[in-house]
Formats: sequence, C-alpha cells, structure tokens
Amino acid sequence: NNVLNYFGKISYGLYLYHFPVITFSTHFLFHGIDSVSSMISSLIFTVLISIASYHCIELKLLGLKDKFFPR
Repeated sequence: NNVLNYFGKISYGLYLYHFPVITFSTHFLFHGIDSVSSMISSLIFTVLISIASYHCIELKLLGLKDKFFPR
C-alpha cells in the first residue's frame, strides 16, 4: 500500500517530532487541557512537520550518502 510505504518513509520524523509537538500544543496552544482537539491537532502538526522534514532535510542527506559512499 502506497500510504503505508509513505508513512514508513516519514516514520523517523514522526518518532523524532511527536513529543515536542505534543508538549508545545498542550502547554502553549491548549494551556494544559488534554482534549480530543489537542490530540488531533498534535497528530496533524506532527505529520506535517515530518513530511516537511523528510522532503527538505532527509532526502538531501540520503543523496549525500550515495555521493560519499558509492556502492
């Protein structure tokens, strides 16, 4: 499935950014209130940040890997 493959590609970003996004949204956006809307917005922000990180940072670093360590 293409959707699952794509989530596999951005999974490191999901792992890396989920805690800071949850902390930021809970303390600054929702002022300590744990609600369904804060969880959903945290999930959406985490996925969006992970997608941006994958395309802006990770793909460029993966390209450097092939340049410096050819097969």
